[in-house]
Amino acid sequence: MAAAPTGEPLGYVLTTTRLDYFTRRPSAHIEVLVVDPGARGHGVGALLIDGAERWARGSGIDQITLNVFARNQRARAFYDRLGYQEETVHYRKGL
Repeated sequence: MAAAPTGEPLGYVLTTTRLDYFTRRPSAHIEVLVVDPGARGHGVGALLIDGAERWARGSGIDQITLNVFARNQRARAFYDRLGYQEETVHYRKGL
């Protein structure tokens, strides 16, 4: 969690460990990243991602994944700037 000097929460990241489907090796996965709208654009998200990556490295994990909606261009540009690369495309069909 990231907080302002006053203690007010600015954002949080929830990271879990999964087994990679193909390699069966452990992988960290960012399940949720939330930054308060008033704190966006001030580095809070990057600090939270850095914390998740440090936690993964410290746990002996050498890769981290996340999902982002295809239409969320702001988030996709953010992850691109941090060095994340698009890997898969998820398809969905309403029934």
